[in-house]
Amino acid sequence: MTNVKLELTKYLKSKLSVEVYASTVPEQAVLPAVALQNIAFESDRVLSGTKTKRMSRWRVVAVAKPNDLQNLIASLELIDNTGNDVFSKVFVDLTLIENKDPINVHQRAFLDIEVYNK
Repeated sequence: MTNVKLELTKYLKSKLSVEVYASTVPEQAVLPAVALQNIAFESDRVLSGTKTKRMSRWRVVAVAKPNDLQNLIASLELIDNTGNDVFSKVFVDLTLIENKDPINVHQRAFLDIEVYNK
């Protein structure tokens, strides 16, 4: 059985020039960076009714200064509609860019990634 989180983390690291963390970006992390969180394992079904458990959905939280954040989002969106040896398809959707807090120099964006295992 494929460890989807490990494989997706490796895939993101191969495509991005930033650190990829599990769950949250640590407070003292070098930024920009991203965190990867599982938000759903779908029970997709084939015509016979069998659950394949091939699809899962992940949330990527990107943290960076505003200009760097736009570049990071663009890099993540380049992954949309791609695949590799493990995933037949990887889809990326930008969900939200938080308003920048006037006190904080960094900003966050949330993107959802849907992967289909081979």
